[in-house]
Amino acid sequence: MTTATDEKFTMSRVLAMTGAHKRQIDTWCDRGVLIPVPGTHDAGTGIPRQYTEDEVLIAAVLVQLKGVTIGQLKKIADEIRRKLLVKARDGWVGGQELNAAKIKAANSEPVWLVVASNGTDGGDDYRVGVVHNPGTTTWVQTEAGGRGLSNYKRVYGFNLEQIWGRILRGEEN
Repeated sequence: MTTATDEKFTMSRVLAMTGAHKRQIDTWCDRGVLIPVPGTHDAGTGIPRQYTEDEVLIAAVLVQLKGVTIGQLKKIADEIRRKLLVKARDGWVGGQELNAAKIKAANSEPVWLVVASNGTDGGDDYRVGVVHNPGTTTWVQTEAGGRGLSNYKRVYGFNLEQIWGRILRGEEN
């Protein structure tokens, strides 16, 4: 079973599924935090931006972060793409780790996206990983360079089962 689709999401669907505001999504696109489908960003009047399901996932994560600067949001989004997606000729596509997480989430299995930071004042070094079983230390050992999560100044956990389930079902936030 795969959960990846070629479906493109309109602004109204992104807003409904993530709880974000239109101005927020527009600003994130203008500043490079979110990446619309090629050919829909700055394409001109009458051609609305569209988003892949992976960008909707990123938006659903970012909208939950409070007190984080645009620069920090871009770093987090870039790190999510770098760690979980694969750069393809026509954009970013789901990598093996993210696809496995999507399948687990679609099957109502616990899976978390963890974002950890050890820096402050915009100089944050973000680490991103997927934890398939919150009771394990797999992510800590592989992605955190052997340091426990308690050694990070900020740690965010996102329940991908809930977020991805909403996206797959097209539910509003």
